[in-house]
Amino acid sequence: MSDPHLVKAQDGRIWLELPGKTYKPRRCIGRIIGDTLHVYRNLTNKKFKAMEGLGFCYRLIKDYDDFSYGRIAIHIEPTGQVLLTTPGYIIEHGRILRFKRNDLEMQVLISLEALSRAEAHPDKWHPPVRLSNIERERRNQQSLFHTNS
Repeated sequence: MSDPHLVKAQDGRIWLELPGKTYKPRRCIGRIIGDTLHVYRNLTNKKFKAMEGLGFCYRLIKDYDDFSYGRIAIHIEPTGQVLLTTPGYIIEHGRILRFKRNDLEMQVLISLEALSRAEAHPDKWHPPVRLSNIERERRNQQSLFHTNS
């Protein structure tokens, strides 16, 4: 597989391009709003169940300075819960995975147990969130992620 490319669009969407892959060679893997990377993960997905954790593009997490963000909001489906953390925490507590057989990018996997620990959520930016705000933001984000590309 050729090296994957990460592209940040003007609207903040992060596109992963996997040259040589025939199925979904280009996909939106998150969106940066302000200094926060927003990603969506579905806990009913069979990949999540098999790995018992959440996967992220390693280069996007490792090179967060290049993409101008410092925190991550993980929107959990179908519950609507939002987990807040930092790239450094994911790198420190996650493990690196390589999926050469499926021509996927290198990923870092972190368990939900690790994300539930208090140190995953720095107090300085872990604001109280009302459920109505989460629902509104989730609807807005979902409409921003869906494209015809």
